[in-house]
Amino acid sequence: MKRLYVYACSYGKFGHVCQPPSALGAPVSSNPKPCPICSQYPDIANESWVDNRSFPQLMANDLGLDLVNRSFPGASNYKLFTFFLDDLPQMDFGDMVFFQWTHINRAWYAKDPRRSVMVHNHPEFEGIANFYYEHFYDDRQSLSQLIGLSMYVKHRTPGKYYFGTADPYDTFNNIDSLLCADLYNMEECINPKKANVIMDILNQYNTTKFHCGHPNEYGHQRVAEEYLKNIRELK
Repeated sequence: MKRLYVYACSYGKFGHVCQPPSALGAPVSSNPKPCPICSQYPDIANESWVDNRSFPQLMANDLGLDLVNRSFPGASNYKLFTFFLDDLPQMDFGDMVFFQWTHINRAWYAKDPRRSVMVHNHPEFEGIANFYYEHFYDDRQSLSQLIGLSMYVKHRTPGKYYFGTADPYDTFNNIDSLLCADLYNMEECINPKKANVIMDILNQYNTTKFHCGHPNEYGHQRVAEEYLKNIRELK
């Protein structure tokens, strides 16, 4: 059976960051209340991330393809790209590749290839992160790299390739309008013109996300519907 390869960050998995709502923005109690999401979905308790109910699984079911979900919570775009390189020898002409490129300000952690996080949000890397973002990081460079990565994936994918982005249009346009236009004008881009799929759905509808901001069951359904619709419009 032909396969659907999906590359995304945590948005490509069904899960959440376990934190009881009562603890948000306040000191965590020594006896916190049970997380209601963990109680409702035991398979994602303790910050587990699963394919079941995720938009990649819903897309694969609709397209009649076997799912190879390489989504990785906290991943940078380069991390996702390395997964693609690992998978490339097994890909066939009938397979479909879909990237939901993640936030461009995430950094590759070379010391431990298993980890790839938005380092300025992680206390372990606070000093290193401050130095990195002050002296080395550049938004336009990262956006340029995203375009290069996407062009390479297009060139090497044997079958169909499509992509969306976690960062919204305005983020890219504010960085560099020419680069933003070049990215959105790529024929494989299935984001609506001057819009987004994943972030628009999460930001416009409170019923589509958990308290941590990750898509809930309904959110994944909405994302899958939009991606499938946009893919069919390109065919």
